[in-house]
Amino acid sequence: MVYGLKNRFGLLVGLSGLATMIGFATQLLVAFHFGTNNVLDDYWLMLSIATGLCFVVHPLRESLISYVFRTRSSDPALASGLITAGAILLFCCSVVGALVLAGISQYSGSFLSMRGGELNSLVLIFIPFLFLYSLAEMCNALLVSYDQALSQAWARCLSAVAAVACLGLLGGILGILAMVISLLVGQVIVLFFSVVALRSKGVEWKYLGIGVLKERAFLSMFVALIVSHLLAHFYVIIERLTMHSLEAGALSAYQYATLLVNVVITLFAVPLSNVLWPRLMELEKNGDRQEMLGLLGNTMAPVIFFIMAISAFTWYSAPDVVSAVFERGEFTGESHQKTTEALRLTIFAAVPLSTMMVIMRGLMSQGQSGKVATIGSVIAVVGVGVLALGWLMESLPVAQSHWAVSSMVGAGLACFMMVRSSGGGCRVLWPVLRSLAMGLIVVLLPLALIPDINIDRRVWWKIVVMLSIKGALYGGMVLLAAIVLKLVSLKKLVGWIRFG
Repeated sequence: MVYGLKNRFGLLVGLSGLATMIGFATQLLVAFHFGTNNVLDDYWLMLSIATGLCFVVHPLRESLISYVFRTRSSDPALASGLITAGAILLFCCSVVGALVLAGISQYSGSFLSMRGGELNSLVLIFIPFLFLYSLAEMCNALLVSYDQALSQAWARCLSAVAAVACLGLLGGILGILAMVISLLVGQVIVLFFSVVALRSKGVEWKYLGIGVLKERAFLSMFVALIVSHLLAHFYVIIERLTMHSLEAGALSAYQYATLLVNVVITLFAVPLSNVLWPRLMELEKNGDRQEMLGLLGNTMAPVIFFIMAISAFTWYSAPDVVSAVFERGEFTGESHQKTTEALRLTIFAAVPLSTMMVIMRGLMSQGQSGKVATIGSVIAVVGVGVLALGWLMESLPVAQSHWAVSSMVGAGLACFMMVRSSGGGCRVLWPVLRSLAMGLIVVLLPLALIPDINIDRRVWWKIVVMLSIKGALYGGMVLLAAIVLKLVSLKKLVGWIRFG
């Protein structure tokens, strides 16, 4: 099972890398056409409002994954009925969201046009997004219930290709409208291929009534996640309103920075959580929580260490990374400075976010709905608190640090709860903390030894070559230090190299 797990993880990393590179091309086009300006700020704000109106989506899909997984073998018809009931519920919620957006368009256009933005004229175009996003996210996520993580990743890849094609062809003609269109096309692709993959596993649209969703375990998880996701969406809207009000272009710069952070998470943490989740649910079904804890620790350790190293190098090389990725077209020197500052304040969030993503899968597999809701609530409260402090101090750096601070608190709490719920004593956490501290030393110290390489920053390919040389030197020093300090053994290293 472990060998198969490693091979599937390698394939998922490859597919995630492909989707990430394609999606990255979309963001390069966004940077080229818009840089960091008011209209793009308004787009990100409107997108957060639209996804906030879809707050039911994530709680429903996350709760359904375990429910469908438990019923797909013993009662395929019930599994199909559950998916159909979920789709009906999401459709009804999308209708309500569409009415709210229509009201915003009719009565509150000025709210969406702060600092001279123009997105209020595009609000109605986000109405079909509500329906497409809700159904696409649910169907794509439920592929995990059928152990179809590869199909899930392929759907995301194809969606990214379609989105970049739309923006590439229409960005120079339609402006910000092209971004909305690319968003819609991407959701259509995800929905279509996810439905095809589900049907290949025997899933049908089968109406058994909404009452099939009344199982106690499902409802407790669903209600708990509703609470935490409502707080999370409130958190996101406060985040964007705060940055929108502090400085023009700050929200756009922050979005570019979080894109780079999400690249790291998408490449490694997302595939790991998706490939582990069916195994975690199977272990919970067999009542073996100690083995679950061991599986999480053994598989997460090398991945988290790798993410720590990438984050440290990205922090050190932030100006060059931003130049290589974004600096062209409308992305000016001012945009470069804002994005570099935002990246340095957010990049280390990749470590706790990746940790928390995988640990939360374990808690959800155990049906720990109360703990999941508590973690989400704590993250939202801490994050909003940091944002409020930044707003009161009129300090953009303080506001932009909220993501890293709240995710560190959330990851620590998630690890503690996972150990306790799996029957392990708190003493289990001390070796983890010691390894984490040693890992930080190993990835941070080599930064002082990387030589400066002077190059012409105006030439894109020279920046890439310089980053590659520095990255190779840094990677070699980190690996050597990890082996000397026995954080990594050569035997384990060879085993992880064979992942693909």
